[in-house]
Amino acid sequence: FCKEAAIWKCLRHPNITTFCGIDTTHFPLCLVSEWMPHGSVKTYLERNPAANRLILLADISAGLAYLHDIGIMHGDLKCPNILINNLRRACLSDFGLTAFDYAGRSDLFVATTVSANSTRWTAPELLDPELFGLDHVRLTRASDVYSFGMVTWEIFTGQFPFRKLRDPVVIRKVCANDRPQRPLEARTFGLCDEVWAMAESCWQRDPSQRPSIASVLEQLWAKLEHPESHGPQEPPEWPLNVE
Repeated sequence: FCKEAAIWKCLRHPNITTFCGIDTTHFPLCLVSEWMPHGSVKTYLERNPAANRLILLADISAGLAYLHDIGIMHGDLKCPNILINNLRRACLSDFGLTAFDYAGRSDLFVATTVSANSTRWTAPELLDPELFGLDHVRLTRASDVYSFGMVTWEIFTGQFPFRKLRDPVVIRKVCANDRPQRPLEARTFGLCDEVWAMAESCWQRDPSQRPSIASVLEQLWAKLEHPESHGPQEPPEWPLNVE
């Protein structure tokens, strides 16, 4: 709690939820942020299914790039931790599992970084370090990028990754390099070949093969500057019926 407050109060970026203080009038104590009228990105898309998902992904990657630039790994990136402000822009929240990068080494071991509720967004090297020849694992920028890839799939489908599977099965599939299938219906929402290739690069099994979040942001900006036109189409039912 104290660590999250100490980190959060120092963060200043349009795509990071603003920290307002600590409420000491009730127990347990709670952190107070700016009011986010549209709720989580998942709730926002349920109410606004025609929203531009590429803009939201650019917002998310910009917030994450800011953290990485100052040596901070988020550690728990997923749609429930992404909120939409009054300008309808995406902002990162929940910094309880954040880690610092000291000369390339983050300060938290895997035992304290893998949230029980975040398995399906977690990189394989965090789920099974021995499989990668590691005796322990720390959060890295690459593990955040993997989570961003899963968030991309989530934003284009409205569903949790591997939503019908229990966590132990998810762990086995992820470590075996199984990933969510491409939802073809999501092309209406902007999931073109280039964006899908970007998502696939983010969830590469080998962390060294994943792009930096800064390069992902550049790809998204380029795509926003030259959007594809598919003509008028009725958006499919939301959320998509995918697994």
